Amino acid sequence: MSRPVLRTCVGCRTVRDRRELVRLAVDPAKGLVVNPPEVRGRGAYLCPAFACLEKAWHRKVFVRAFRRELPALDGMVVRERFEAELRRRGAPAAERAPVLAGKGNGCSREESRAERDAGHPPRRKRPR
Repeated sequence: MSRPVLRTCVGCRTVRDRRELVRLAVDPAKGLVVNPPEVRGRGAYLCPAFACLEKAWHRKVFVRAFRRELPALDGMVVRERFEAELRRRGAPAAERAPVLAGKGNGCSREESRAERDAGHPPRRKRPR
């Protein structure tokens, strides 16, 4: 029995089996490719949910993951290709719906800080 190949979602940072995630890669001829069968090289993995795509897009993860600037990379094109892949996989409509359209990751930066720091004492600055 072989061990599953684990990868990390660049949106939510969850570690899952590679087969459960959607891979994005850059093909020199075609540009950005979603779930490429034979493209080798740098890629990024995402959970099959728009929330992870939005988080990764707003954190500018793709430039770091591919280790190159992609001037032709358009958010709507990425979204359309991602949605086409989810349709191909037969993902439920709730996962395919663009829940976080236009508003970043769905919460303000202050809200996410408050959630992160809940229950922790205030940070002290380190003396120099």
